Amino acid sequence: MTFGVTEPAREMFDRSVLERLIERRLNDHDCVVLVGPRQVGKSTLAMSVASAFKGVVSLDLDKPEDARRVVDIDQLFSDCTNKLLVVDEAQLAPDLFPALRVEIDRQRAAGGRCSGKFLISGSASQQIEDLARKLTGRYSQIELLGFHILELPMLPRSDDPLAVISDDVPGVSSVDDFEAQKKLWLRGGMPSSYFASSDQVSFEWLNDYIRAYVDRELSGLTSSISSLEFEQVWQFIASQSSREWDWQKIPGKLSMKKDVVTRCVSLLKALRFVRELQPWSKSPGNRVAHHSKYYLRDTGLLHMLLNCRTFEQLEQTGCRGGSWETFAVEALCRSSAAAQGLFFYRDNRHNELDLVVEFDTTDRWGIEIKSGDNPRIEAGNQRAADELSVTRRLAVNLTGSTLSEAKGFEVMSLEAACNALRSHRIA
Repeated sequence: MTFGVTEPAREMFDRSVLERLIERRLNDHDCVVLVGPRQVGKSTLAMSVASAFKGVVSLDLDKPEDARRVVDIDQLFSDCTNKLLVVDEAQLAPDLFPALRVEIDRQRAAGGRCSGKFLISGSASQQIEDLARKLTGRYSQIELLGFHILELPMLPRSDDPLAVISDDVPGVSSVDDFEAQKKLWLRGGMPSSYFASSDQVSFEWLNDYIRAYVDRELSGLTSSISSLEFEQVWQFIASQSSREWDWQKIPGKLSMKKDVVTRCVSLLKALRFVRELQPWSKSPGNRVAHHSKYYLRDTGLLHMLLNCRTFEQLEQTGCRGGSWETFAVEALCRSSAAAQGLFFYRDNRHNELDLVVEFDTTDRWGIEIKSGDNPRIEAGNQRAADELSVTRRLAVNLTGSTLSEAKGFEVMSLEAACNALRSHRIA
């Protein structure tokens, strides 16, 4: 459901980079499976990609007439010869996946590669992923999430997720950029939340979204977690977002058994609601952090669970800094497609970096995320960068405004840092 949104408003975001990525994968693979949380635009994106193909058979298995076509699977595949078959809500037809495996193998045996292509999506991504394992070696999986900061059309961005862009991309955001990013930060990237007619309507939609998972979706995903346990852990992660977890203490704080907490966290990660950022552990001789950090991947959901509807409330509750770090870490991680590893660094000498992006053993970036009116790079940030021998040091804040003490770090706005990561190639 959307609230007070006109279709022209939806043109504000540009997802053409994702469209081209899906098109390239379809060119290289017989089947592409789109996964991600509900309501992030998977179906819309699939249909947009399909519009570029000459022959398309499109099925929405929520519709009885389309569901009936899957019953006679041989006839369906015959109808799709030399065409793209798009199947939405594919989790409703689990028998489709083994049939796809047989069909792909049959076409490969007959002609070396499939004469048709298959694009699969659904609103229950965990089920889709489980079913897609029956296609191992025959498909490519693409993760789709909410809107990303680089999809704002006014921001400089590359057409190719890994294409090199010029070095003179401005690092300071304009006023318009700043306001658009603040809206994305506050409401999150779910289209219906972002495009809601007001912050209040966005907040109500996010509340309904969470309630749908807790009250209705959970029972179809697992029988080993109660809705109360699931919601409690989700709420707790929100309250601890950007902080390290001591797993010896967490179950006691929640009055739950450790295995229950572990199952809840694992499910939230599988549903793409939570990101685990592991500590850097490759520096011998130093006592480094051993506990992971957990972040909610969508700050709209974070703010809903924190009951913070405005930036003023985030400030009053002391949550603004953690919220900004959560927003920035997710945007930066999603921009690091070429990275081999993503970590944070902290040792017992108070040396730390919010994000370490390792492209290979000789090429890693150290990123410190800053907020507030007068942020500064601390000596511990500089020592951490030295300890890790980082090849590039970035200090990221919302606008790219100058820090009072940068200490050798390049200061840039979040979208400029995301663009730099996206365009970086391994030498």
